[in-house]
Amino acid sequence: MRAIRVSLAVLATILITFVATCRLDEQSIGDTAQNAGVLKRVDIGDGPGLQSADDRSLLILGSGLSANPDWSIESNQEYAHLGCSVSTAGDVNGDNYDDVIVGAYYYSNGQNHEGRAYVFHGSSDGLSLDADWIVEPNVAAVKLGFSVSSAGDVNGDGYDEVIIGAPFSSWGHEEEGRVYLYYGSAAGLSAQADWTYESDTEYAQLGNSVACAGDVNGDGYDDLIIGARNFNNGHKGEGAAFVFFGSADGLSAAPDWMAESNQLWASFGTSVSSAGDVNNDGYDDVIIGADEYFSGQVDEGRAYVFHGSEFGLSTVADWVIESDQTGAHLGNSVSSAGDVNGDGFDDVIIGAHRYDETREDEGRAYVYHGSSGGLLDEPDWTAESGQYSAGLGSSVSLA
Repeated sequence: MRAIRVSLAVLATILITFVATCRLDEQSIGDTAQNAGVLKRVDIGDGPGLQSADDRSLLILGSGLSANPDWSIESNQEYAHLGCSVSTAGDVNGDNYDDVIVGAYYYSNGQNHEGRAYVFHGSSDGLSLDADWIVEPNVAAVKLGFSVSSAGDVNGDGYDEVIIGAPFSSWGHEEEGRVYLYYGSAAGLSAQADWTYESDTEYAQLGNSVACAGDVNGDGYDDLIIGARNFNNGHKGEGAAFVFFGSADGLSAAPDWMAESNQLWASFGTSVSSAGDVNNDGYDDVIIGADEYFSGQVDEGRAYVFHGSEFGLSTVADWVIESDQTGAHLGNSVSSAGDVNGDGFDDVIIGAHRYDETREDEGRAYVYHGSSGGLLDEPDWTAESGQYSAGLGSSVSLA
C-alpha cells in the first residue's frame, strides 16, 4: 500500500494544529500529526483544555467530523507526553482496517525518559481501547516516540510498516539519534525492530522527524525519509535528510539519497514528508523544512521540494520557498495536502508557527498547488490564527 498516495478523485482536507508543545534542545518544533489520507482527522493533546501533564490523544472520525472525540487514550503517567507525535500506521495486520501509532517520548518504565510508542488496531468498531502493540527501548533518556509514522509497505508483502524516531539515542556518538522500523504481518507488528539506522555523528539527533516518502523511484516499493536537524557536515547544525529505498528485502542498509542545507544552524530536516506527486509524473516527491534557515531575515525558515524520477530524487531542490519574515520559522512543519482542488496534481501545506501578521507569533499555514511544472511560486491559500502566541502551523497534515 502506498501510505502517502491520495486518490486524485477525492478532494483532500487539511489539518492544522495551533499549539507547539514538543521541544528539542529548548526549541519548539510543534506537535506532529502525520496523516496519510487514511484517517479523517487526528487531533492531539497537551494543548488548551489539557492542563495536566498526563497527556492524551484524540481521534475524530470522518464522514463529517464528530462534535466530540470518538476515541481517546491517555498515558496515566505524569509528564509522559503521550500524543506528542501521532500518525496513521497504515494497515499493519492486513485486515483492511487502518491502524494508528502514538508516541510518548518522556515515558519512563524502568529507565527514565526512555520513551514509548503504541499501536492501536482498527476494526469495524473503530480503534482498540487498549494498545495492541507497545515498544520501549529499555535505555534511559533516548526519548523513543519523539517521532512516529507509517513507513508504507517497504518490502511489498502487503502489510504496512511503522517507523519510530529516538533522536537522543547515543550508540557510540552522543545524541547521534536512531530510528527503528517494524514490519507488519497478519499477526501485527514485529516484537523486535527489523531495521535500524544511526547517524554516527555527534548531536545530529537523527530521527527528530520520520515519514514515508511514498515511492520516489517508481519501483513499486515505498521509501523512507528521515530528518537529522542538527547534522554536521562542514556546517554546524546545518541539518540533513536521508532517503532509503524499499525493496523485496526491505530498506537499504545505507541512504540512497541525502541532502543538506550547507548553512550554519539552518536545521534542515526539522520536518520531512512525502509531498505526494506535485507534477503528476507518476513519481512521488518529498518536502523538507529548515525552520532556522536565513536568507536576508534571521530564522525566516525555508521549505524544499525534491522531485522523484526513475533514478530517485533530484540532487538539487526543484522548488524552494521562504517566509521573508524574521523569526517566522517557516518549515517547522510540512506535509502533502493531497489534491485539494481536484486538478490531478498533489498540493503541499507548510507551517510557520511564529509568523506575525497582526499579532506576534500567531502563526501561519500556506498551501501551494501542484501543476505540470511542479509547485506554483505563490501560495494559493494562507491562514493565520489571529491570536497572540497561538502558533498556528506548529503541525500540519493531510486529514
